[in-house]
Amino acid sequence: MTDNPSNAGAATSTGYQPAPWCGISRNALLILLVVFIAGASLRLFGLPHYKRGGYDEVLYSTYVTTLDAYGLLNYPAMVRVYIEDQKTSPTTKLPPTRFLYIFMAYGWDRLFHDSELESLHAISCLFSILVLPLAAVFAYRLGGERMAVGTLVLVTVSPMQIYVSRHALIDGFFAFWALLSLWLLWENLQKPRSAAWLACYTASLALMVITKENAFFVFIAIAGILAVNRWTKFGIVNLPLTLCTLGGGALGVAILSILSGGLDTCIETYLVLMKNASHFPYAIKTGDGPWYRYLYDMMLMGPIVLMLAIGAAFRVTREKKDHLFLLAFIAFSYLVMCNVKYGMNLRYTSMWDMPMRYLAFWQLCAICDSFKTRRTLALILCMAVLCGWELRQYYIVFVENNLYELITAALTHALKIVK
Repeated sequence: MTDNPSNAGAATSTGYQPAPWCGISRNALLILLVVFIAGASLRLFGLPHYKRGGYDEVLYSTYVTTLDAYGLLNYPAMVRVYIEDQKTSPTTKLPPTRFLYIFMAYGWDRLFHDSELESLHAISCLFSILVLPLAAVFAYRLGGERMAVGTLVLVTVSPMQIYVSRHALIDGFFAFWALLSLWLLWENLQKPRSAAWLACYTASLALMVITKENAFFVFIAIAGILAVNRWTKFGIVNLPLTLCTLGGGALGVAILSILSGGLDTCIETYLVLMKNASHFPYAIKTGDGPWYRYLYDMMLMGPIVLMLAIGAAFRVTREKKDHLFLLAFIAFSYLVMCNVKYGMNLRYTSMWDMPMRYLAFWQLCAICDSFKTRRTLALILCMAVLCGWELRQYYIVFVENNLYELITAALTHALKIVK
């Protein structure tokens, strides 16, 4: 593998040279395949074994059961029942407008005749596995084969990615659509006016919107990236790309409105959710915190990766378009996410895993380059230690302590920082 793979490929008008589609070596492909198999195995067979009974999981399974019993045409009635229930309920429930996750679990249930919870878990696990090749392709296009291999290895052992695959939770499923939209944005910036790339990008945005309301965070980040492109020169922002960005979001909202029985019903669903969350003691206890809570929790979960990524951020220049692009995505989405009152959760950071680990691996490469002729050996040893540390963190937090809700107090107790 070449040390500077990002130099390959045809340059865009911005001077950046994305890695060519057919430029990867057989050795790199073999390594990527082996890592992918290892990552898929961790998600399919890793500890702890899948258990039933989580609060969110039970709610999602109820929606799948209702959809199975009454059909898709009665979805507006399901949404209306949710609104009426939330108007009088002292608790906060997840909305049925998280349609795509529920619908795909319903399809899995119909196809394989599993239970509702098993179907939800299967979809979570499947899309957590699909994040692996997506992360590898994205990293390859950004920085070449060495970055693809290193990023995939670190995503494979990510405690958060393994965790969301072992439960019937939507966060890993949403992370896939967020990462797909980000990658397709990058491709459209590099190759403007490509009808195929624009169509895929629009569809991805729409599917992300009908997955979860957290799509708003991603849209803010995308809008921020497009806004600063004038100075950062990620690529070419033209009218078709702008219209497809707006159109993808509008299409998703339109689909949700039809499923909910109207735009007013769709809006009312989110207003009720936000109102109840601001008074629900459980949401206040688990979702509250200062603006730096995400940084603190990520430091507890993966301190080495976070420190390496921060180190990479301080070494970024305007010429490193790939680094700036990923940093802009994290920064703009973080700016919104840290200001949502009673709405913080470490699971939401799943969509930052690939960008952060791309930056962390680049920083690790830069450190190991100081060993000169032995830099490859140094990099392999460092990666082995880092992977071992990440898996150890996962074991301590999710196997030994069996954490489900990732609040700061629980993490500090699991890691024996506070006894």
